[in-house]
Order: sequence, then structure tokens, then C-alpha cells
Amino acid sequence: GVEADVIGDGELYARMREKYPNVTFRGWKTATEMVPIIQKARCYIMSSIWYEGAPLTVPELQCGYALPCIVPTPCGAQLYVEHMQNGMIYKSNDLEALVSCIEACKDDGLIRKFSENCEKIDRSQYSGKAHIRALRKAYDSIMGAATVRGGTDGCFEK
Repeated sequence: GVEADVIGDGELYARMREKYPNVTFRGWKTATEMVPIIQKARCYIMSSIWYEGAPLTVPELQCGYALPCIVPTPCGAQLYVEHMQNGMIYKSNDLEALVSCIEACKDDGLIRKFSENCEKIDRSQYSGKAHIRALRKAYDSIMGAATVRGGTDGCFEK
């Protein structure tokens, strides 16, 4: 009893469409085309079996739409989700765990709690400036207090 929309394309698209006729497969969409789909969504499920380093989809959906996210572990997206606070984390390749998360999302009160907590996320931590500050901090740590020289050559100096 759960409606599912899949956005995206790939080598398994035709096979998945055939195998799961009760799922709406929308194919590849532009950011603009995705907005009304996202606005109607109850939650976002990242079902990738591949390790995703730092996918920005999760903070974009949490901060921009207060959309709870269900993400696998290990995955960089788990850094954005506080389990049972603004979404859920399940063990990758564990179908029962994923199904359990999806079943839990049928609870209107739980979804409301997750969405309210998404609203409280400090959006400034995902700005371009915050990203540059974090990169500089990492570079400084790695290079022993190195600084990035201005210009386009990307050189480091002590």
C-alpha cells in the first residue's frame, strides 16, 4: 500500500519498469521538472547499493523542502540524517530494513516530526561559502597550515 515514484534513468530502467508495474518510473527529469514531484513526496529514499561519497541531494531535500530522507549505511548521505529525528538510516542491501523504514513512514505523526526537524536544520552549513571554508580547513590540516594562493593555478604555498 505505498505509492512509489522513481526519478532517474540508467541501464536497468526498462527492466525495472517491466518488473515493477505498480511503481511510477518517471525517467530523467530536470531540476525544474522535479519540483512538483518533490513537493508531493512523503519522503526520499536513497536506495543506491554503491557508496555515495557526499551526495547533496539529501541536504537539498531536507533544507529546501523539509523532506525526510531514508538513506543506506555506509554512505556519505548518512552524515545528514539523524536516525528517527529527520529521517532514517538502514543497512545497505538489507531489504527487510528498508521495508521497515518505508512501513514506518506510513505514520503521519512520524513524518510530521521528521519534517519539523528538517525545518530546524542550519541551512548555512550547506552554502558555497561554508563549503569553501571546510575545504580550506581540510587543506590546511593536510598541508600543515598551507594556504591556497589566489588565482587560477590552484598552487599551495606555506
